[in-house]
Amino acid sequence: MFAAVARRTATGTLPGAVTLFGRKSFEGYYRDYPLHPRNFGVMASLFSTGKFELPALPYDYNALEPYISAKTLKFHHDKHHATYVKNLNELIKGTDYENQKLEDIIRNADGPTFNNAAQAWNHTFFWNSMKPNGGGEPTGLVKEQIDRCFSSFSKYKEEFSEKATKHFGSGWAWLVWCNEKRRLEVIETHDAGNPITMKKWPIITCDLWEHGYYLDRQNDRGAYVKSWWSVVNWDFANEKLEKAMRGDPIDETVGGGQ
Repeated sequence: MFAAVARRTATGTLPGAVTLFGRKSFEGYYRDYPLHPRNFGVMASLFSTGKFELPALPYDYNALEPYISAKTLKFHHDKHHATYVKNLNELIKGTDYENQKLEDIIRNADGPTFNNAAQAWNHTFFWNSMKPNGGGEPTGLVKEQIDRCFSSFSKYKEEFSEKATKHFGSGWAWLVWCNEKRRLEVIETHDAGNPITMKKWPIITCDLWEHGYYLDRQNDRGAYVKSWWSVVNWDFANEKLEKAMRGDPIDETVGGGQ
């Protein structure tokens, strides 16, 4: 295990494994967000022999406090996200999906394979949708397009918050780019739903599953959504929107490729 971990720190990946957002994007991800030693044991012990592996969080467990607690992030990432990846590797072993990119599995699979693949992808995108000292109002292209599509940031925030708070059951709230309409949209997906299946480009997401906030907020999703705005990663959103509007293939836009 020590040898595998040593190679990971040098290359950004474990032998025989593919990261959830693809090898190319993964290397860039860790260039910007260095590995944290606390995650080595989780990844090496669970995913070194599987196709997909659990990426480390791009920040420390306590980096989003007081908005999201270290306890919540630890359980959410090391237990829930890790389980989706572990289940996915078990489900695809010996099947045609074993040779497919994660995005293609999401497009082509159904049932438990789709659910675990989409949840693995969604969570990685969710971690990147947040950052320490984030929040506030967006700048750059995201601000420009929010003002164009929603009239103002306050109206966009109101629509997103309402849909996220009132969403029935588990799921996700997304800001997406619809290339057909050439505009931003706020959408909800139920359970493991993913905009990739709708041919929409994800820009930012908020996890609406109770396991993402129950330790901090119990059943008060509204308080969680309000806190989430304080850690939104608008730099990440600008990067995704720029690629989406440029017409990059959706896999490259969301970090696909192997």
